[in-house]
Amino acid sequence: MRLSLATRIFLGYAVVLVTFGGVSLFSVAEMRRSQQEHRLVSQGYLHLSQETAAIDLYHQNQEKETERLLDEKNVQTRRALIRLARLYLPPPMAQKIEGDKEQAHALLEFAPNSEVRFIREVEDRFDELSSRYQEYERSAERVLTALEQEHPDEGDLARQMQAFKQLESSMGQEIRRLHASLETRIRQRVDESERREKRTGVAIIALSVMAIVIGLLATAWSARTLRPVRTLIEGVSRIGRGYSRQDRVGCCRCQIGRRPCTCT
Repeated sequence: MRLSLATRIFLGYAVVLVTFGGVSLFSVAEMRRSQQEHRLVSQGYLHLSQETAAIDLYHQNQEKETERLLDEKNVQTRRALIRLARLYLPPPMAQKIEGDKEQAHALLEFAPNSEVRFIREVEDRFDELSSRYQEYERSAERVLTALEQEHPDEGDLARQMQAFKQLESSMGQEIRRLHASLETRIRQRVDESERREKRTGVAIIALSVMAIVIGLLATAWSARTLRPVRTLIEGVSRIGRGYSRQDRVGCCRCQIGRRPCTCT
């Protein structure tokens, strides 16, 4: 199918507009993706990492308090320390961990698909940590109750302390692994974001140059397409002035033959 001149010109400039529109859409999409990435790291992973670090610090303080109680041989002093610890006992850590789990779940609303699996794993680990902290608090209460007695059963106390220390040690390791996992993920996302921003910058520059080249080619093609039209317009203009080149040659011949000029 042969296209008309106007249609060809329209298609040429339509290609230019589509190219520049594609560059603009690509830039907006990459900008939105970068904002999403920054939000995931700053409002998501970084906050969870800080919360996990706070849990780890609390757990380390609990370990020190336990060691202090075990090292105390005086029963009255030990009872005073236990009463003081219960008086200033912080809110149950299991509830705080449940809140962190809900925050991790909220990240799924704006996290990319590539991060869903990791966030699910973080949720599961917070859930497991919450359950184990409930067990830890019950075990700690049994140990404190036994330590308050003036003459506790040494065998039973030793078994309770051994189970409590094992649980305390395993929980500390799990908290530190979770914190390290979040810190590693933050570094990975930041590095990936920097690499993607560099690639995006290069891609935008390349696409912009390509769009400019296409625009120049479309302009040159339009000028070439319009060349016959300009030639036609010039011919019509010459005719409009009353004579053509052949008419001028005829006039010269008339003058040479000294005949009345009939060219006009």
